[in-house]
Amino acid sequence: MRSFAIRLDNEMAARPIGYLFYCESKKKFYIELSQYADLWELPVLLAGFLQMGRHTIGSYWSRKWIQERIVPPDRQNLAHILKENKLKEYDEFKLLMLAQGRCAQDDFYLQEIDRDEISKGVKKRWQHHIKDILPSEDNRIWVFFQNGKTKLCDIKATFGDWKRLLPILSNESLFRQAEVQPGGFGICWGEGDLEISYYDLYRCGKPMPVSLDMMLDFAKYRFLDTAETMRVMECSRQYISQMVEKNKLKPVLKKNGGNIFLKTDVFQLRKN
Repeated sequence: MRSFAIRLDNEMAARPIGYLFYCESKKKFYIELSQYADLWELPVLLAGFLQMGRHTIGSYWSRKWIQERIVPPDRQNLAHILKENKLKEYDEFKLLMLAQGRCAQDDFYLQEIDRDEISKGVKKRWQHHIKDILPSEDNRIWVFFQNGKTKLCDIKATFGDWKRLLPILSNESLFRQAEVQPGGFGICWGEGDLEISYYDLYRCGKPMPVSLDMMLDFAKYRFLDTAETMRVMECSRQYISQMVEKNKLKPVLKKNGGNIFLKTDVFQLRKN
């Protein structure tokens, strides 16, 4: 992930007003406003977030700010512009870099920096970034944060009035497709604005006395694949398949190469 300081072309502006992060593999942008950011020096779009007390801006709105600074994809002479700049296709990031993020609307520009140049205030926020998640039933998600804390977030109760999330909340299969955004900036469902920031999840989540390491230990020692189940049961793969068909052994995960079973269920079946 590449890092850029968002600077104001002004002799009085010693500190960056924020930082832009770009994930090249996912082509996603994220913005973190500096703890020193002044409401009156920020671009209008970013100032709206600071007014709400938010310093972290998700990929959707970060990209909107980027799009304000580059040639739009429906520009009439776009093909000529791309050719003049030796670009084979429309690429938001490459277009942004042509003028170091400058545009005619304001005096902001981007300066690529190393991660160790980012302010301590922003780095402190990263402790609340997301390490992993576990979507659960009833529109709830277990969220494991970088600082080691785990919170159970009731997505429907907290964000049920977000109209863009309604299709997700009404479909359990889609809901369980939630993914962690690059860098742990939040969670998302596909592309677009179906995302929730780490800030909102940390704020609304109910603390739980369970860590990610505990969950990984459980998965490591309490789950068996089909081959391991065959050894424990001293039986054939066909017999395991019969037990599954008869609903006497329920897989926790069905896979083409074999199922995953709860160790307790396997031992209970063996006793019977």
